[in-house]
Amino acid sequence: MTYFDVVGIGELTSHMDQDMKLIQAGISQKVGELLSGLSGFVVAIICAFIQNGRFAGIMISQPIALLTLIGVMGGFLSLTQRRSLAQYVRADNLAQEVLSAMRSVIASRSQERYGKRYYEALRHPAELDFRERFIFGMLVAGSFMVMHWANGLGVCI
Repeated sequence: MTYFDVVGIGELTSHMDQDMKLIQAGISQKVGELLSGLSGFVVAIICAFIQNGRFAGIMISQPIALLTLIGVMGGFLSLTQRRSLAQYVRADNLAQEVLSAMRSVIASRSQERYGKRYYEALRHPAELDFRERFIFGMLVAGSFMVMHWANGLGVCI
């Protein structure tokens, strides 16, 4: 019973909902990326060894660079998403507590105070969302950069 005294009104349901969304997004995204990456790698190696060895070296280095880039940037992205999730749960808990005690809030005329608290609670998650989008953009840009550099090296041979 003490668990519900410590945990906020909507915190448990918010955590469950967000965790289920993270699991669904992670499973569906990672399986497709794995299959796509492996099939592309096998086809690239076969084509490269048919042409020449130097081209094979370029083609082998491309997936290694992509995996390194995606691993590093994906780690940063995952860390940012976890931090953002915790911040959103706090803001959601505050909103649910205020809405459940709406009569008291209106009676004490503290709407503006709770509005400011909610705004402050959402400011940090918004910054984390911007950082998350920036990291994802860098991941996509880096992936295209590696692919275009490898194609450029392949044309020079």
